[in-house]
Amino acid sequence: MDIRGLSLAKLFWIQHNDNRVSFTWDSLPNKVHFTISWKNELLANLHISKNTGEHGNKPHIKIATWEKNIIDELTNLIAPNIYNKIFIPFLFKNYSRRLRKTIRVVFFDDLEKHRLRPMFEQKCYEVFEQNSYVVNKQLKIRSTFENDFIPLAISSETKSLLLENLKWLNRQTFKSQESRGGIILLGKKVIPFISMNNTCYRINEHLSFYELLCSFMKPEFVNELIDYIETSIKKIANAHSYEDTENYNRPYRLFIESSEIDSENR
Repeated sequence: MDIRGLSLAKLFWIQHNDNRVSFTWDSLPNKVHFTISWKNELLANLHISKNTGEHGNKPHIKIATWEKNIIDELTNLIAPNIYNKIFIPFLFKNYSRRLRKTIRVVFFDDLEKHRLRPMFEQKCYEVFEQNSYVVNKQLKIRSTFENDFIPLAISSETKSLLLENLKWLNRQTFKSQESRGGIILLGKKVIPFISMNNTCYRINEHLSFYELLCSFMKPEFVNELIDYIETSIKKIANAHSYEDTENYNRPYRLFIESSEIDSENR
């Protein structure tokens, strides 16, 4: 089946085509969405638009443009910075010795080999099938999914699957030549992790979108970009045609400068 989009109740949707990816979320104004487009032979762009009856005349504001030929360089530059911001070492030494003795670890690859996995996967599939459908190549997940999944998550089969794969924390727990993922049970907390090079990493839950952008852009430019995006959202919310937004189309031109992504004069 050729699925080109995903929609989760009214929370968000994302869809892709041969030359663009569009997405939105529940806090955006009605009918407004963002798109990353690479239809142009030389340039790609990020823009915000609003669906109206007239497809060729809908409100449209470009946020930024960049040359396609720098995509690989951008990826190599951005990926390590983003990764190092999102994932941070799990510092077990910050917890008391008493608490460390209660920590349990479950690796996902251990669950995949377990005898109960086929049964668990079948039940997950049944819940997913009952709460999803496809319309115009877009997979839609109903809001009832969570209510039906919770009983499965706390079922006796799921508990057995986890309990039989629990490991005590010790100095050898994360020693492996391969990257592994799993969850850490710390008191009432369930913390996802990945491990590599004998180190356990967790998601930096305190990381803001602003800090993430500043990991590969200059702070002063990030502030300008965020202000422009917020202004564009406000302008397009009340727009009815392209003419209503034409004067606000002043996109930033992105380029690489001194190992950073920066902007030219608009």
